[in-house]
Amino acid sequence: MIARPCIECGELIATGSRCTACRLPERPRPGRPSRPHAWRKLARKVVRAVGLCERCGTDGTEPNNPLTADHVRPVSLGGPMVPDPSGVRCLCKRCNSAVLAEQRMAAAATDSDPRGEAPNPEGGAHPGGRAGGDYSPEPGDPL
Repeated sequence: MIARPCIECGELIATGSRCTACRLPERPRPGRPSRPHAWRKLARKVVRAVGLCERCGTDGTEPNNPLTADHVRPVSLGGPMVPDPSGVRCLCKRCNSAVLAEQRMAAAATDSDPRGEAPNPEGGAHPGGRAGGDYSPEPGDPL
């Protein structure tokens, strides 16, 4: 191998662009929170032990629907990143996504408005009970 200089200090190095002293700290991938090793280890253990989706019973052999570990109380809703084993369940990817959506909708329905107003009693986020995807304009309504 041909030695090359570090781009920061000029020290000769065998590989890479920076020497060990000048190497930048590793950053988590953008847009995705990093998961601690303890969570990944617990998740693998739960998936291996259970082997089936606890919601629909699939074995996770479909290529686009593998088994995943799921936080019973999601981190995004205040649950711990690494719960005790009773706080983890085995779900397929589809069920995991569906359960999280249900939990977020339930949390949104029980939370009050940031202005201090109670949630809409008709159930939708918009007046008249029209939620985002359920909206269909009435004749004469501007789009």
